[in-house]
Amino acid sequence: MKRRYLKFIIVLSFLIGFLSNIDNLKRKTIEVYYIDKFMEKEKIAVVEKGDTSAYKTLKASMEADGRIPRSSTFYYSMIMAIYFDYSPANYDAYKTIQDVYPHRETMDADTKKLCAFFLKRGADRDDNRCLEIIKKQNIPYRKIYVQKSNVSNE
Repeated sequence: MKRRYLKFIIVLSFLIGFLSNIDNLKRKTIEVYYIDKFMEKEKIAVVEKGDTSAYKTLKASMEADGRIPRSSTFYYSMIMAIYFDYSPANYDAYKTIQDVYPHRETMDADTKKLCAFFLKRGADRDDNRCLEIIKKQNIPYRKIYVQKSNVSNE
């Protein structure tokens, strides 16, 4: 009688083990979603006031932190370049796009136009880094007159 129960338990446990999903036995990873509070004061200062020192601090911190994707700086570079007319941010926006697409051949036409837009915009505002890249890549460029804004570039 005991042997019969023992055989039944062994067969039953074999079937349960065989028929169960083995993935359930593997370790599970837990994904943690968090609110991005990283450098919140600097982000607000950049977006609302165009604070150049906060922009430089935020950009340097985001580039140094390995957990934050490099493409995260594009938003702040674009705001500083277009809305607050901070000329070094044009190169930063271009550089961020280049970091996402390291080979120019892999870019679509719109992304290439966006790169050229930021380069030409920076060159119009006398950023030498943008002028050098325009010359290297043979991008057609004609300087236009740009009225200086009230935002300081320091």
